[in-house]
Amino acid sequence: MYLGNKNITIENNSMKDWLQRFGVLHYFQLINGGMTKEKARETTNNDSGIYSYGPANEGIFIKNNQLSVSEGKKNPNNAVLAKYGVTNTQSIMYSAIRLPGTKDSEVIGNDVQLTSPDAYSFLDVNIKSEGTLEQGSKNIYIKKNTFTVGSSGTIMYPFRIFNAEADENGNGIIIDENTIDIQGDIWNYFKTIVEVRKGDPGLRGSIDTQSLTFINNLISVKDWPIKTSKWLYVNGCKLDVLEFWGNRFKDNTPEILDIIGSENINKTYTMKLNPYFLNYEQLANPYITGTATKDSIYKITRINDIAQANIVDGKVMMYLKPDQVKGKDRVEIKLMKENTLAERATNRAYIFYFNQ
Repeated sequence: MYLGNKNITIENNSMKDWLQRFGVLHYFQLINGGMTKEKARETTNNDSGIYSYGPANEGIFIKNNQLSVSEGKKNPNNAVLAKYGVTNTQSIMYSAIRLPGTKDSEVIGNDVQLTSPDAYSFLDVNIKSEGTLEQGSKNIYIKKNTFTVGSSGTIMYPFRIFNAEADENGNGIIIDENTIDIQGDIWNYFKTIVEVRKGDPGLRGSIDTQSLTFINNLISVKDWPIKTSKWLYVNGCKLDVLEFWGNRFKDNTPEILDIIGSENINKTYTMKLNPYFLNYEQLANPYITGTATKDSIYKITRINDIAQANIVDGKVMMYLKPDQVKGKDRVEIKLMKENTLAERATNRAYIFYFNQ
């Protein structure tokens, strides 16, 4: 989808082992445009399964698609480029979904499987310019998708966020209720799931990211070294607002919460609930307790007959009645925005999964 598309739905498709025109052709276009062969050989490019190229794309709805690369399959463009002196064996890599220059869009219910040695990203966003048109990516919901790398695959950057802006309600990039299962290797230094960085210099190419929300995701990463791995890396730029809520880790994955470059994050909103076992008969003090950022913009509201609880000075306490937890192994807690941040308001709601 090139520039200026509106209200486009891509739904119920199956895509496998895709290739786009920017494979080998990209190399020759660089040279024809005046770049030296030496410089062209150092560039990289990604074959995208679904690509909202932008700018001025809005209302792009990507739903219930299957995108997969055959297990162990290398990108064939690299073997062709080797004949022209390109020694980078990963000059061309697979990226499933790309949304640069796109706003007010959704990526929901898709199944992405990239068990390849040449996997670059599940999803990335960027700013795009074309003539006088220019637009960053904003108000994009990435929700209830399954993102997988099998044990024989690798991925460079699972989610890569360049220059993400925010709309008038403060909505930037929202990654919510996804299943992220990486049994292969993550090929960046900190093994990070989300990297935030600046794009190339240009009219607005070096702007900072305004809003990133990473909530309620179920994460499994094999052999994640706890001392060096970080779930988020802010690289060479600033992040204005980060929201991190209710993410869960499975299969003995360490709960990595450290943030690299935290001094580059202006406002961070987090919440963590203390361990709690839902065996009411053995509880002398049947409360869920936790901590949140002191200036939290959220409150806990009623869900599944659990009474409302406020977050006061960064402390959370929620009383559970016997009939609310008996026979259950999970309590779902909804978080709602209580007031505005930078004079913005939204009806966004989050679900906390509080496991036994």
